[in-house]
Amino acid sequence: MSKLPQKKKELLKNAQKKWLAFRDAESELSYALDPNEGGTLQQVSSGSFAYDMLKKRVTDLEGYLANE
Repeated sequence: MSKLPQKKKELLKNAQKKWLAFRDAESELSYALDPNEGGTLQQVSSGSFAYDMLKKRVTDLEGYLANE
């Protein structure tokens, strides 16, 4: 990120802040709709969901930065 021009750094920071808010809202929804609600598997499935979201975000960010 240190190689990005200032304007692109600001755009990336802004996008990341918004993605974090999206991640939290999406995780809350996924947790509420989980068919394992209240069971011991709910923690496992919500952790898996969070991991998958994060993995996709990292892949997206790597792609963006690879083009710079």
